[in-house]
Amino acid sequence: MSNSKLASVTLISPNKNSPRNKPIDRISIHCFVGQVTAKRGCEVFQPTSKKASCNYVVGYDGSIGLCVDEGDRSWCTSSAANDHRAVTIETASDNKDPYAVTDKAYAALLDLVEDICRRNGKTKLLWLGDKDKTLAFKPAADEMVLTVHRWFANKACPGQYLLDRHPEIAAEVTRRLGGDAQTSGTGTTQATDNLYRVRKTWADAKSQVGAYKSLANAKRAWTATQATQPSMAPASRSTRSRRPASDRTRCRSPRPTSASAPAPAPTTPPPAASPELAFSPSWRKAPAPAAPPGGASSRAEPGGSAWTTPRKSEQRPPRASDTLMREGAALHWPLLAPVRPRVGLLRPGA
Repeated sequence: MSNSKLASVTLISPNKNSPRNKPIDRISIHCFVGQVTAKRGCEVFQPTSKKASCNYVVGYDGSIGLCVDEGDRSWCTSSAANDHRAVTIETASDNKDPYAVTDKAYAALLDLVEDICRRNGKTKLLWLGDKDKTLAFKPAADEMVLTVHRWFANKACPGQYLLDRHPEIAAEVTRRLGGDAQTSGTGTTQATDNLYRVRKTWADAKSQVGAYKSLANAKRAWTATQATQPSMAPASRSTRSRRPASDRTRCRSPRPTSASAPAPAPTTPPPAASPELAFSPSWRKAPAPAAPPGGASSRAEPGGSAWTTPRKSEQRPPRASDTLMREGAALHWPLLAPVRPRVGLLRPGA
C-alpha cells in the first residue's frame, strides 16, 4: 500500500499495529480539538505514553502530515475492528463545540480523501449516516464508507461541524472520482446522474426544490430554501395571547377613564362667621346693638359704646372647689401666723 503524496510532513508514530489485517474500505475523519499544523499534530502522537495515533493529520493551514503508514493500523477510533479497515484522519479544529475547521483545512481534507479513495481503487464514497447500517453494510470493491469515532466511544468526535458535512464530503469526493452513486443523510444509496438534489425534506421526493450539477449552486439553493422557511422566533407582544378583559377586572377594579371620570366638585372656602355669631367675652367691647323696640336703650358710655352683660352660656358655672378654697383659706389662715420661738436654757437637774 502506498501513502499520499500530498503529505508534506512525515513523523511516524510508534503507536500502531503493523500491518493491518483488513483491506481498506473505510475512512474515519476526526477533529483534533486544537488549531495545529500538520507537523505539530504528528508530534503529539510520538510518545508511547500517548497510546494513540492516526494515519494523517490535516493542519489548520492546509498542511498534511503522515503519522502512520496506510499499510498499518493506527490507534484512533477506540475500535480495533474499525481501525484495521479505516484510514484515519485527524483534522485541526476549534477546541469547543461545534469544533469548526478552517476553509484551508476543509479543502485539504477533501483533496486527501479523494486521493485515498483513488489510490485504493474506489470510485464511490458513501455516507450511510447510521452506525448499525454502516457496520452491517458490505461495500462493493469500488466503494468506500465513512465512519465516525462517536460510534465506538462516548465522544463528540468528529464534532458537529464536520459531522454535518459528511453528506457533502461523500457527494463531492464521489463527483471528483466520477462515480454514479451518492448517499443521502438518511442512509439510503441512490443511483444518480451526478446531480445535487435539494429537498425541503429528504424523505419526501415531492418537496424537491431542484437538481444541480454544481455543488455551489446546490448550496445556494439550500440556503435560499432555509431563508424562506417560517420563522420559529417567539411571537411579538402584539400577537401573544392575553387574558380577556373580564378576567382582569376580577382582580382589580377598573380605572376610570378621562371621559367617564366625574369632574371633582369645586372646593369653596367656608363662609366667614358673621359678627352676630362671633364670641364676645364680657371684658371686651362689642358693637353697639340695635336699638330695642319701644325706644329702650342699653347702658352706654360716653363715646357711644356700650358694655354688654355676658350671656349665661358664656359664664362658667360655679365649682365646688371654689367654695372649698375659700373656706380652706379662712380656716387655715390662722395657722399661717408667725410663731414666736421661746429661748431658754435647760439646767441640769431642772
